Amino acid sequence: MAILDFEAQCSNSDKLTVQVKVNKYSFILKEIIEFPVVIVDVENRKILENKFHYYIKPEVYPTLFPFCKELTGINQEQVDQGILLKDALLKLDQFLREQVESFIMLIIINSGTF
Repeated sequence: MAILDFEAQCSNSDKLTVQVKVNKYSFILKEIIEFPVVIVDVENRKILENKFHYYIKPEVYPTLFPFCKELTGINQEQVDQGILLKDALLKLDQFLREQVESFIMLIIINSGTF
């Protein structure tokens, strides 16, 4: 089981969303700024040692709002030195392939509206 705990760019006064169009479909998304994943071996009830963690450079709202920094504890330098979301997704694919090659099924769990 993979457990994700995203953090997203946020503000206490504005609703920050990113509209994405894919073919004829339109999606409203939050802009991820932290992308951590841990793998849990459910059978043995253990969190595996190798963890996946990257800060993500926000592209639509590149400067973190003060409220976001206070709420998440993430600072501007961390996201400025982060990677793009598309690169994090490629790295996540490789990470999952390396970590779960012996598993029969992978379940991804996230809390929130991502």
